[in-house]
Amino acid sequence: MVLEYFKKSWSIYKKNFWTFIGAFVILYAVVFALVMIGMFPIFGYLMNNASIGLEESEIMRQSFTPQNIAIIIIMFALSSIASVLMSGGIIRMFFEGQKKKVKLDVVFKTIKKKWKPIIGAHIIKGIIVGLFLLVVMMILSVPIMTAGIASAYYIIPFMVTIIATALFSILFVFPEYAVVIDNKKAVDSVKKSFRISSKNYVEILVVMLISVGLSFLVSFIPFVGSIVNMFLISPLVVGAYTMVYVRRRR
Repeated sequence: MVLEYFKKSWSIYKKNFWTFIGAFVILYAVVFALVMIGMFPIFGYLMNNASIGLEESEIMRQSFTPQNIAIIIIMFALSSIASVLMSGGIIRMFFEGQKKKVKLDVVFKTIKKKWKPIIGAHIIKGIIVGLFLLVVMMILSVPIMTAGIASAYYIIPFMVTIIATALFSILFVFPEYAVVIDNKKAVDSVKKSFRISSKNYVEILVVMLISVGLSFLVSFIPFVGSIVNMFLISPLVVGAYTMVYVRRRR
């Protein structure tokens, strides 16, 4: 059953290959541009101050000013928003691609109509998962501080925190899908994601493990591994989750 989701995703992707390539090129280009704009002041200070022979500590102090840090935070936030909005449009492309060939304007129409609930759902999801992460970190930090565990063993609670948060976040995979496919509002989309994921947790977990495994294996391909991940594996994963949502949303 799980492999059927990937097969269906591949079928839609293959049928609309250049449209999806165009969508992902725009996604990566926008995110990269925003990140580089955010980092540009830092790069400028580093290059300029290094050229006049300042010490490294002084270069870092002058480069990471409050203003530059604020710019970085703002631009990284904008890049995250752009990524979420573009992903929402791509989800809609996979949904419509089940019945027909899709055009790139589907992405922009979806963003125009649904940008508020998409961003709202993403923020709510982020707050919930972030709070869970914080609670787990606080719980695991108690035995570390009280028992005086050696720093070499800090990796164990760190890994436990990461794994627990990843497993918890599965419950909130689908808010954006609910927004762009079923026209749900932000809060309702989070509730629907929880309902679907809690009922089909193991299936979604398997999809996630296959996705992570594929990405991990492809990353070892010399020279082109990252490109394959960006323009093949990532679209297939988005499509697979879309197929899961479509089947399990009722």
